[in-house]
Amino acid sequence: MKPEIPMWLCVIAAINEPELVKEFDRLKGTNLSQIGSPIELLIDETTGRLEHDFNEFIEFVRECIYERVNQEKDEKPFAVHKILLDNGAMCELVDWEGILPGPDETLEEWIARSAGAGKKAESNAI
Repeated sequence: MKPEIPMWLCVIAAINEPELVKEFDRLKGTNLSQIGSPIELLIDETTGRLEHDFNEFIEFVRECIYERVNQEKDEKPFAVHKILLDNGAMCELVDWEGILPGPDETLEEWIARSAGAGKKAESNAI
């Protein structure tokens, strides 16, 4: 199953996240943030470094964002809980590994099942 978001749109979204680009530069030794004097930047462009760095970033986006979005779309969470917050906002708590009681689970069943460690859940405001 292909993700609904095209690859090029993931790249555009990622390149527009300054913190992501800055950390990518730091970890990979690239210069997508375009830091340096005008002559240094011109040299990077002329020698093909900028194009090489951008291709490396595209590969990073493909491996670490695009393919993971695709992978997550094929998985189903254990349970999804909708919670009304005090400020009136609705929050969706996605329980991927069953750390919260399931919709048809008693408290005793949940306590018995939740003896395992290393569980994770994530929260997304909607």
